[in-house]
Amino acid sequence: MLASLMAAPVRAQPISAPNSDEAQTAEAADPYGRDTPEGTVAGFIDAIAMDNFERASVYLDLRNRRAATRARAGETLAIQLRDLLDRGGSIVPRAGLSNSASGNLDDGLEPELERVGTLRAGDREVGLLLEKVEEEAGERWLIASDTLRELPR
Repeated sequence: MLASLMAAPVRAQPISAPNSDEAQTAEAADPYGRDTPEGTVAGFIDAIAMDNFERASVYLDLRNRRAATRARAGETLAIQLRDLLDRGGSIVPRAGLSNSASGNLDDGLEPELERVGTLRAGDREVGLLLEKVEEEAGERWLIASDTLRELPR
C-alpha cells in the first residue's frame, strides 16, 4: 500500500484567487501607509525625523498647488510643520490615532476629517487636521490643505 501511495501522481492544486474586495485592497494599499490616520502621522513623523522633506511632502494635501511648484512647496511646508511641532506643537499619542481607513467617526468632525494634533503659530493655535482625499490609487489620509493654509508665511 505504501508503494501505491508513493507512486500516485501528484497534481498541482490551483490557488484560489482572492475575492474582489481582497484584490482591491491589495491593489489600493499605499506604500506610504496613508490608508489610515495613524499610518499618515507615523510616516510623516518618521520622514521629518530623518530630515527627508521630499518624502514628508507625500503626506501633505498639495492638490491645490500648481504642478510645477508642488515639490518645492511640499518640502517647504514639511519644514514649516516640523519647526512648528518642535516649537510647542503636539501630536495625539499613537494609541489615540485611528488605525481604521474610515478614521474616527465619533470625534464630532466631518467623516473625512481627523484632528491629530495642534500647532502653535505665534499666539494662534492651529488644528493639525488630516483629510481623506480621493487619489487615482484610492483614498488617502493627508495633512489637510486647510491646515497648510494656516501656517505662517
